[in-house]
Amino acid sequence: MMKTEKTKKAFKLGITAFENGKMCMPARDGELLALLNGKDMPFADFIKQDKQGCKENQAIYKAWTQGWIMASIAKE
Repeated sequence: MMKTEKTKKAFKLGITAFENGKMCMPARDGELLALLNGKDMPFADFIKQDKQGCKENQAIYKAWTQGWIMASIAKE
């Protein structure tokens, strides 16, 4: 997977979320949601309308989660 600026930022946001004691729930991170394509529509509707954007959004969610998990592992 090629890292885009959005996925790099999402990864950092995941780390920050962990450091701030937030649960591993990317859909509750307002800064992450601002990175998503079609951020003003429900994700299920977006999937139906835009397959390319959907793939990018999935990569953004994945990067955030990976950041959170990596920060969690590093803390152990």
